[in-house]
Amino acid sequence: MGRTARCAGFVAILMSFTLASNASSMPAWVSEDSSITSTLEFGRAEHESGRYLQAEEIFRGVILRLENQKERGPNLVMALGSLASALLAQQRYEESEQTLSRAIAILRSEQTINQRKLPVLLGALGKLYQETGRFQQAKGTLREALKLGNRLLTNSPDYLSGLHTINGTLYLRTGDQKRAESEFRKALSLIQQDSRENQLQRSQIMGNLAVLYFAQHKWGLAEKTLLPALHDVEQWRGMDHPDLCVLLSNLALVYFNLHDFAQAEKVLRRNLAIQRTVFGSESVQTAAASAYLAEVLEERGNYVEATQLFTEALRVQEQILGQRHTDVATTLERFAALLRKTNEIAKSEQMEGRAASIRLETDYTVSISKLPNRRDKPAALPIR
Repeated sequence: MGRTARCAGFVAILMSFTLASNASSMPAWVSEDSSITSTLEFGRAEHESGRYLQAEEIFRGVILRLENQKERGPNLVMALGSLASALLAQQRYEESEQTLSRAIAILRSEQTINQRKLPVLLGALGKLYQETGRFQQAKGTLREALKLGNRLLTNSPDYLSGLHTINGTLYLRTGDQKRAESEFRKALSLIQQDSRENQLQRSQIMGNLAVLYFAQHKWGLAEKTLLPALHDVEQWRGMDHPDLCVLLSNLALVYFNLHDFAQAEKVLRRNLAIQRTVFGSESVQTAAASAYLAEVLEERGNYVEATQLFTEALRVQEQILGQRHTDVATTLERFAALLRKTNEIAKSEQMEGRAASIRLETDYTVSISKLPNRRDKPAALPIR
């Protein structure tokens, strides 16, 4: 399994469940006389609070209403963009991409609509391409987004800052640390006012700078950068908001590399609690968080709980992703290493064999013999 797009240790995978988009009736609160604008604002408030499923339902209701009215104007584009964002937050990449593509197609075909939304939507699409490993597509899409943004968003520096942040994460993911830092510095320079929204945006950029320091093995600097970013999100969005997950995960990675496993465990237990609250126990996000905590518990010698967490993570991953998925292979590899420590050699070898078989089926992974050493530390995730 690659170690990009992670929320807690392993790759975060598209959720298997969806909500129907062709419902025959709209939710009761999307009444005929309600304002489209106010309803979209309500949906965005739900999204900002981390209630992604509720936001999704609101946006789908608005889209259905607009479609019934044969609407193809800016309200539909805005609703589609908002829905795509809610789906992306749930890592439902295919649905999000389809929704974004539809919104972008409307903007390109309807020249009478204000085009200022186009670079924002292209930025979101570039972000999606990153998170699904399509870096060349991300590069071209973000190049167009920034070109349009510099022309259309001169009066909206916050949006431009967001585009530079997304572009910086692309450089960070592809190993160009110098350009990544340059993009993050540009993003910071564009944030002018000290509003709540700008503080949150600044915390996201600082979180990404911390990942850059992580890549440079500057653990102390990474910690000093992550802690205030974490505080800002806690202050403005609450103590159990899902935006905390990546920050907590990366902070745990810092402590892991500093061999402060007690602190890493504390942080990851909190991360797991948030994942369970937001996504539920039967989700790949929670499974990934469980497996990552299990690795830390293994380092602390708590083999019993680590075994329980690995077992549960593997069960959920196999159930949702299938038994031949590369995420399953990674959990098998990590679990097998633990079982060797507990002298369960036969079971460990069985898991290693299963993992090797999965690896050999994939085009984008190396053979089991070329996998990183068990003691290698996972790379941090650019903040999304």
